[in-house]
Amino acid sequence: MPSNLSKYKLLLLFLGASFLNSCLITEIEPPNDSNNEIHTNIQIPDSLKAFYRHYEDLNKYASFHSIFDALPYKHEEKLLHWKDSLSILVFLKAPGDPCLQILKDLHFFYSELSETEKTFSIITMVYAYSTLEVLDYYLKESKSEFPVFIDHEMKFSNFFGTGFVPLIVILDGKGNAWRIEGGDRIHLLKTFLSLL
Repeated sequence: MPSNLSKYKLLLLFLGASFLNSCLITEIEPPNDSNNEIHTNIQIPDSLKAFYRHYEDLNKYASFHSIFDALPYKHEEKLLHWKDSLSILVFLKAPGDPCLQILKDLHFFYSELSETEKTFSIITMVYAYSTLEVLDYYLKESKSEFPVFIDHEMKFSNFFGTGFVPLIVILDGKGNAWRIEGGDRIHLLKTFLSLL
């Protein structure tokens, strides 16, 4: 029979393995996901609904998706002609290896699209307590030139956050948002975009 110490080591090993694809940033409880129905004209197959948490009528919450409350950090000039239209927000922190990987994956995904397929903006929102030197390294390493904002008032993380990063949130510019829940985030993003 294993000792108590062995049981704890086994439990820690299991918990560590389950967090390999995400980083804990806070101890905020995730929102109640029991009402995950989509109430828009986007038809998500039942088999995929568990992967997309829907938020409605964001306009009643501060400014729309908190971009205007965040501090611009890099490449914000790319949003000069941006309208509140279809946008992909990636929320991350530095340091956090999964966050570097999601930036690399998004850069590759976006660079593979033709100009006519680029009908949306990708925007990076960074956790307030991130280390800027590490963030700069991540941006350089991933070759990401997406606009970067810092969630210094934590409005984005308090509204959309689960306590884990990276997060991908899709905003339709009409007051709806969908947070991608687990799984292969890039595949789920492509799947969602194909439904539009």
